[in-house]
Amino acid sequence: MEEQKLPLLGHHRRTHRGSSAFIIWACLFIGLMVAGTFLLRPGRKFDVPADSRNVIKHLTKLEQIAASHGNGSRSITRGFNASFDYVEGFLKNLTDYTVWAESLTVQDQVDYDVPSLSLDSLSLTPNADFMTGTGSGSGAVSNLPLVYVGGCNSAVDTTSQSAPFVALLTQTPPSIDASRPNATNACDLSLCGRIAYAVANLGASAVLVAKQPSAQGYPQPLAPSGRLPKCNPDQASIVASVPVFMLSQAASWEFVVRAIDKNVVHKVSLSAHTRYESIVVKNLLAETKAGDASKIVIYGSHLDSVRAGPGVNDDGSGAMATLELAHAFSRSGLARKTVQKVRFAWWTAEEIGLLGSIHHVQSLTDAAAAAYKLNVDTDMIASPNFVRGVWDGRSVEDDRIRDRCAAIQGVFEGYFARRGLPTVPFRFNGRSDFAPFMSRGIPAGGVITGEDEIKTLEEAELFGGIANMVLDPNYHQPSDTVANLRGPGELILGQNVDALAHSLGFFAFHHDIDGFLAGK
Repeated sequence: MEEQKLPLLGHHRRTHRGSSAFIIWACLFIGLMVAGTFLLRPGRKFDVPADSRNVIKHLTKLEQIAASHGNGSRSITRGFNASFDYVEGFLKNLTDYTVWAESLTVQDQVDYDVPSLSLDSLSLTPNADFMTGTGSGSGAVSNLPLVYVGGCNSAVDTTSQSAPFVALLTQTPPSIDASRPNATNACDLSLCGRIAYAVANLGASAVLVAKQPSAQGYPQPLAPSGRLPKCNPDQASIVASVPVFMLSQAASWEFVVRAIDKNVVHKVSLSAHTRYESIVVKNLLAETKAGDASKIVIYGSHLDSVRAGPGVNDDGSGAMATLELAHAFSRSGLARKTVQKVRFAWWTAEEIGLLGSIHHVQSLTDAAAAAYKLNVDTDMIASPNFVRGVWDGRSVEDDRIRDRCAAIQGVFEGYFARRGLPTVPFRFNGRSDFAPFMSRGIPAGGVITGEDEIKTLEEAELFGGIANMVLDPNYHQPSDTVANLRGPGELILGQNVDALAHSLGFFAFHHDIDGFLAGK
């Protein structure tokens, strides 16, 4: 009997094992089917654990880089290279992406010594009060009279100088009263034309360019931009023959008030060792190893700032949010599972004409351009007087990409709406790195909190803040610092980082990204 029991017991155990195996395999099969359906379901959200506190830490580092490497700036001739090294090192050490650089040659103003400027006994501060203009030449003058030059004909120009002098011009041209004797519209009143006239016709030894006396919506006088318009070759050669300084709003007032005082001769001394020259700069890109290479989602932002300040919001906020997205996508393991290939980019030379992103897009073959399914551009997402803006794909004029841009817009609007957070559509304005992509037929979208636009009363009621003030009071200023993000800027930064993280999970794992963008 006992011998008979053994086979029965053995049979029983084998039967139990077989049943268990069947159940286990059935569960696994069902689980895989459910997981597969769950994975491939349109709109499935994969949480990307991005944290805006990490963005603030990165921004603090960028500000330190500007102070230690760039005389308060991260422009391409100052702190940009150190910013590039920081992001590149972070990606190579803490992610498993393929990381590479694209080099391009651009032209910008390079100061070889710190420029100086004084008016009578008043000494002015570089960057804060004045800046060498793009295309300026080198030179030094000492105790030359300051003379206002209004235009380039007898009706608008009261200059009668025979001795060397320093010319003061306004950035915007003077108006001409056509009823006055000798008035003419044939005169070139562009800024380049007036500088050329002051130097070549009147003999100015240096030129100072004053900002307009008021800037609506800013709480403080504006810093100098340092950017002259592009001059024709003849004018550019004249501009390059003398020092040309751009003045801040506050300094402009000092110079204008003294220039119109005809009872006293006011003296200017200045020096500049500078040149407008070719320099090599780099875009930085990082890409997931996983994902379909024929379907690429790219998240981009620019890493350079203007020469006037550290660029914490413009565009440190976007660049460091992109870095945190890339890091979170990697450290969570999602980068190894992504359906679409995801690429992250940090563009160079945006502030002098979108040159980095233009170079990248123009270098693409038709097949490489077609692989880009969408571009999320992240530029200025922490403005203190913010609106919660979403780039307005529905208003895009190009019918090749309008519907796809609108689909991207809907993802961000839907995310905020589900959290009870109102948004406003922000019209594409061609002022950031989405522009070259869109011109190549690649749809774009994302979030933005505003630049130098004036906040309306309706927007103040919707989002808080101050009406009739610019959305970013620190735009292109030395005050574009981490300290000036605290409060509203930091709040909206956190919300935008969360929205971007949501969008990354959505776009990276959508089973039919082409269909989604086509509205299917």
